[in-house]
Amino acid sequence: MKLRRQQEAVHRILALLRQHISPSSYRVCHMRWMEQRTIQQIAMDLHLTPERVSYRLHRLKKRFRLLFDQTFGNSFSPLP
Repeated sequence: MKLRRQQEAVHRILALLRQHISPSSYRVCHMRWMEQRTIQQIAMDLHLTPERVSYRLHRLKKRFRLLFDQTFGNSFSPLP
């Protein structure tokens, strides 16, 4: 039950993230985090350099953490 609530929370944060980033950045996020594609695969599919993909992922992680902390603060406990 706790795992399900945490998964739902992460999905809510991803929905918020999508509102704050460009569609192409969200596509990078989805391809990496949901589809588990490599940086090289994403770069080829989106006609970007691997460095650009890495840069976007780094910025997305920062934005995700910020939204997560703003939403949950210290009330989100990790699974054991």
